[in-house]
This record gives sequence, C-alpha cells and structure tokens, in this order.
Amino acid sequence: MIRFELEFLEKIENILVQKSTAIELFENLKEVFKKDLKANSFEMFFYDELSEDLRKFSAGWMFSYDKNNEDYKNFLQLSKNYFIFNGTLLEFHKKNKSLIKLVAKLINEKSNALYIPILQADKVTGMVKFNFAQFSNAFLKREIMVAIKVAVTMISQTVSNFLINEKMNTNINFYQSMKNIAKVIETQYETSYIIPVIGEILDRFAPEHLIYIFQFEEGENKILWPSSYISGRLDKLLGQIRSKKKVVLSSDNHTIGFPIITEDGLFGAIIADSTYCEMSEKLRGYLEQLVYQSSITLDKANTYAEILKHATTDALTNLYNRGQFDKRIRQEIATAKRNKTQLCLMMIDVDFFKNVNDTYGHAVGDAVLKNLSKIIIEQVRENDTACRYGGEEFIVILPFTNLAEAEIVAQRLRSAVEITPFDISDFKIKDKSSLDITISIGLGEYKSPKSVEEFLERVDKALYEAKRDGRNCVKFA
Repeated sequence: MIRFELEFLEKIENILVQKSTAIELFENLKEVFKKDLKANSFEMFFYDELSEDLRKFSAGWMFSYDKNNEDYKNFLQLSKNYFIFNGTLLEFHKKNKSLIKLVAKLINEKSNALYIPILQADKVTGMVKFNFAQFSNAFLKREIMVAIKVAVTMISQTVSNFLINEKMNTNINFYQSMKNIAKVIETQYETSYIIPVIGEILDRFAPEHLIYIFQFEEGENKILWPSSYISGRLDKLLGQIRSKKKVVLSSDNHTIGFPIITEDGLFGAIIADSTYCEMSEKLRGYLEQLVYQSSITLDKANTYAEILKHATTDALTNLYNRGQFDKRIRQEIATAKRNKTQLCLMMIDVDFFKNVNDTYGHAVGDAVLKNLSKIIIEQVRENDTACRYGGEEFIVILPFTNLAEAEIVAQRLRSAVEITPFDISDFKIKDKSSLDITISIGLGEYKSPKSVEEFLERVDKALYEAKRDGRNCVKFA
C-alpha cells in the first residue's frame, strides 16, 4: 500500500483503540471517512438471528430494518470476497484486473453507494455502507479498495464488542416484546385491534409503570389505551410531545412520553407513568425501541389497509375501481338470471375532458373527476353501484331496474352535473373560479343470454352515439 492508505488505516486504528462510547466512536469514524474518503455517510448493519432481521447500528442501539428496503436486498447478495457498488455485485479479488474498469462504468455523477460485507468465520453477519456524492478517480486504485476492506474488518470487530456487551445486559423479555409487537399485523390490520395489543405488551414489559397510548387529533388528545386517564400532568407532557416531536421526561423522572411517528407524521404518543418509580436509563432505552417498533407496526398495518382498500376502490374518486366493477357486474347478472329480474347499466363520459386537462392542467382535471364522483353518489340510488371505469369514464350498475326507470336516474344525474359549477378557485386560475361541465350517458338493459362483454359493448355504443349526437344527452343501447 502507498502512504495515503497506510495513514488512513492508522487513523482508523487510533480511533478504535480509544476508550470511547458508541456515539464518540461513530462520530470520529465519520469524520475520517468524510475527510479522507469524501464519504457523505457511513452506516453499519448487523443481522440479528434472534429476530431474523437486519438491524442498523446507530450510537450503540439496534433498530429494525425494513426487509423491502434496498439495503436489506443488497445484504442478501453479499458473500465473502464480494462487494456491491451502485447495485452491482463485484468480486473483490487482487488478480481481477478488470475490477477498475467495472467500477468506472458504474460511477454515478450524483450518488454512489458502496456495500462491504462484515464477516465472522467466513459468514456474512453484517455490512458497512458508504455513500459518496462523487466517487473520486483515486478510488479506482486497488490499494484504496483494499484499505477500505481492511478498515471495515477492524471496525466490525470493535463494534461487535459493543453489541456483545449490550446483549449480555438485555432482558430476554425485551426481545420477546419486540417480536410480539412486530407479529401483531400477521393476524389483524385494524388500529382498533393493534393498539390494545401493543398496550398489553408494554404493560407486561414495564409493570412498575402505567402505559397510556394516545392519538393526536385537532386540539384533542384521544386516549386509545386504556379507556380513560385521570392524571392531569399527562396533558402537559402530551403538549410538549406535540410541539417538540421528541421524547419528553417529567421533572421528577417518573413519567416519560414517546412520540409515535409514522410515514404520515406525528400519530400520537405512548406514555409510561409511575407515582413512585423513577425511569432508569436502561428501561428508557428499551421502551424507546419498543415504541419505535410499534410505529413500524402501525405503519405496516396502515399500508396493508390501504392496499386492501385500493384493491376495491379508486384512489382518486373513492368509487369502486374497474376490478371491482368486473366482479360486481357478473354477480348482478347471475342474480338477474336466477331471480328473473331486470338489470341496467349506465356508462358516463365527461364531455371535452381532454380540453380541461390541456387548458388548466391535470390537477384541475383530477378535481373535476372528484367533484363528479360526489354528484354521482348523490344522484344514484342506494342499491346502485358506482365505479370509475377508467380515465374520465364512469359506470353505474342499476339492479332491479328497467330501461325507463334507468333513464330517470340518468337524466337526473345529467341535469345535476349540467347545473353545478365545478369550483376550481383553489387553483388560482386567472379569471376562472369555476368550470361548466357536462356528461354524456349510454344506457343499456341486460338481455339474457348475452355475455358480460356483449352487454358492455352495447352500452359503450350507446355512449358513443350520445357523444356523436352533440353530447350532454342520454342514449339507449
């Protein structure tokens, strides 16, 4: 190695031999990597066999890492003598002369990520991640890459000692609580179910403290667990959490509040309260991680709930989506056949909708579709099923309805849209606070034994006739 690499490794060694805390260790290492390697960030990850999860090491604490995250995916690819640069797995071999060329081809002008495995007995137990805004040409030298690999080995040994000491002092109950909270969503996604389960787990973990879980609403601290609280001092703590969005400890060290922060922002808070028992640093650390895991669990539950919701409804209009329509129309046809009842279909298209998008932008176009969906819901009957068929097209299933009755509903809807100014004042368009919108409607009645596809084709032709004949009208299949 040349002098630069040797001096770099000497700096790393001097940091590691110092008796320092995890925070000091990380800060000192970051400084060296930033100064000598021009690294924007330095992160370390370890695989925890107990929780079967990749965990990010930060200032001595381990946090769960999302398995869908890019870091986790890269970890799974790493093995001995390999590293990952900008998503590509490369072999770390001294005789591989083509390595320099491979790395050079992968360099990105804005951001470069380098992952190097941490090994124990030739087994990958973690990894170090560097991020560089600009990857210097000096890095293409073999000596630099070797120096980084050696530095990672040196660092991983020291950090492993931190982790061993931490685990020796960790209560098994903590790990079990973490796993239990993480597993809550395997059976249920409803917040009303998840919150009490989390409350019970935290109660068992910290029996000397009463656990309270709150949700923040406008001007209100809504108690979710248990059913009520009488401690007035909690309100002061909750107010501080709302404003600071940080952990807040009471002056007597008996009560501590943790913010619940999800992807949507500040959800609420979890408070551990005791009238006689002070909050130890160790218990605070455990609870902080348990609350963090609770936030992840709530986030995942909300995500799954949204996925389930979007599986049946359109995200923009909140009407049923195309997939749900396909399912419902087949069900209604089967019912009409079985009971020998009538069934009609109404296909709706916004007139000159392309002009709205081209003139005022797609945001205004989306607002028009949202407003139209509200009018559709107001004008159709309780048993009718309204769906967004695609783009600016909507479709309504009218069960137990003949063509004459369907026309009444269609004309009522067409008229309601025609006389309603569509408010666009929020978009601050010059000399325009509202739009006049009209719709064209095609109507059809199901005739057995026609297929669903034939039924839709007939109604679609009726809609085409309505648009051809001047729009803002109703035509029959």
